[in-house]
Amino acid sequence: MTEALRLVIDRKCPYCRRQVYSEREAKEILYGSPIRSCQCGKDYLDIRYHEIALTGIEPESLEIRQNVLILFFIIPIMLATVLAFIQNLPKLTAFLLLEILMLITAVRDMIQKKNGTKFKHLRAESENRLRNPEYVQRLQAAGYAIPGRMK
Repeated sequence: MTEALRLVIDRKCPYCRRQVYSEREAKEILYGSPIRSCQCGKDYLDIRYHEIALTGIEPESLEIRQNVLILFFIIPIMLATVLAFIQNLPKLTAFLLLEILMLITAVRDMIQKKNGTKFKHLRAESENRLRNPEYVQRLQAAGYAIPGRMK
């Protein structure tokens, strides 16, 4: 049996004390295996990562508020750029293309969040990891509740 996983505290590896993520990343919601590996070669438990097949999608990940805010600001700027473009200011072509790209990206992200396709591949990867009995056993030992169908 392998050594029990230690929980990363204060953004540092619990074994070698090397920083494994920054202050800026501390509040991120991440999806993937909570069992991470440090450069020192030891595995630790990082609870910022969610095994999506076990815990589901965090409600904050489905928020579209940020996308709406982007649209709220980019649409008026884009309209002003179009008006300037019509007045024969070709220097704004690159700026207009960038705005269109931002608009498309924000709308695409909103649609993917609402219809669930944004997390489809993450769920498939999670389910594949949970097919490994050794991995499931390590998660169980770390305190994760594993449904009977996955044991």
